Amino acid sequence: MTLPLALRADILKTLMVEDRTEIRTIRLALYHSISFVTVSSFVLAAFLANSLLRDYLFYALIDALLLGIIWVVFARLMRDLYHARQCQKLRERLLVALDTAEGETGPFLPFQPAGDEVPSITDAELKWLPILATAAISAKVIILGLVLAHLVKA
Repeated sequence: MTLPLALRADILKTLMVEDRTEIRTIRLALYHSISFVTVSSFVLAAFLANSLLRDYLFYALIDALLLGIIWVVFARLMRDLYHARQCQKLRERLLVALDTAEGETGPFLPFQPAGDEVPSITDAELKWLPILATAAISAKVIILGLVLAHLVKA
């Protein structure tokens, strides 16, 4: 039994709404996680600077680990975002195909693999987030190194 065209269109529209929601969620997770880790780096430096601990390598190691976390989370979420965009592109293609004779009578497969789809939206602007976070944390490490070196000499 084949599904009526209106039902196929409704299913695809619902799936496209879910795809867009997933994309928004992934983008928010990316913004929040990178922002949280970057701010945490500054909070940890302020907290540790008030203690008696004056070891610059300790600060640098903490920041290196936080930068690693930023880039690993970024890579993972960008991969998830790419796959979500592939699914969105597949659903768009299936929705357009409903206008053809094959789309009306052929098998309806809204959950087919989307590995061959190339998303038209690349989300390239998100690459600035970890770059700016890396620049901010690196500047903090350099400044902290200069301040601690000055304090040790004094």
